[in-house]
Amino acid sequence: MLSTLVVGILSTNSFAQCLVPLQYGTEFTIAADQIELNTNLSACKVTGTTVKTVGQGACYIFYRTGSDHLYVQIAASQASLTVHPDSLTKTYGTENPTLTCTTTGFANGDNESIFTMQPQLSTVANETSPVGHYPIVVSGAAADNYAIQYEAGNLAITQASQSIQVDSIAAQTLTAQGLNVQGSATSGLNVSITSNTPDICTTTGLHVQLLAMGECQLSVTQAGNQNYQASSAVTLSFLVDAATVGIRNWTYADVRSIRGHVQILNIKGGVEFTGNIDSYAEIRALGLHAGAHLLRQNNKTFLIRIARESL
Repeated sequence: MLSTLVVGILSTNSFAQCLVPLQYGTEFTIAADQIELNTNLSACKVTGTTVKTVGQGACYIFYRTGSDHLYVQIAASQASLTVHPDSLTKTYGTENPTLTCTTTGFANGDNESIFTMQPQLSTVANETSPVGHYPIVVSGAAADNYAIQYEAGNLAITQASQSIQVDSIAAQTLTAQGLNVQGSATSGLNVSITSNTPDICTTTGLHVQLLAMGECQLSVTQAGNQNYQASSAVTLSFLVDAATVGIRNWTYADVRSIRGHVQILNIKGGVEFTGNIDSYAEIRALGLHAGAHLLRQNNKTFLIRIARESL
């Protein structure tokens, strides 16, 4: 900044003194006909009637205005330099970015090259730090002619994304056992599954219980947490076919050997039967014809195939 300095005259042909404190890098003009002497070239630089502080220390500028001889004493001190860490952002689970800073307040065309000791930047955050905001601090800088001040910066850690990998499922036979879904998230967090077709299949944890024939459609998700965003849902579909229940030693009046966990029921065709898992069941044929028949039992559908034998 260029300013004009006017020094009052004490008396004709005498010297008038004025003490002016200035920071390094200040430029001003003196209302004079001629500057006659500069006593400290390392602190002050004179060009015409313009004086610029180029270092620290005291300098006396003698000058003439008309027949009056005057001088001004310049006390040049350090300029203020501010170092501010740049605010940065990174994703959870990644390495810290390179920490950088911005310096303001340079004078006399100076730049970062004048540092005799470079600013040192640090943060407590690391690769495993949870999502949040962490201060970036700076210290240790030094430069001739400057008093250095420091400000704090910010490192923001944001949530990471995640995806789901899940094994496909082949067509299944309607059974009491059901099956387990094999899936995982890149975050390492546990996945969840829900059924989009609860009439065909239901879920408990990662287990799928099959209820009826048709297409079972599942949604596999991971809800995320402080450090991970929720995943996109993965849709998993497979067909559920009817189980086949075998019948042996059939006669019109007596059918034995039907597999499946059943109770006494009446099914289409007027057949009554009872039995337990993997045991023989007694069926009294009350008009059931040979062929394929569907049995609905405990929300499970079984396909009974009967071939008529001779009486």
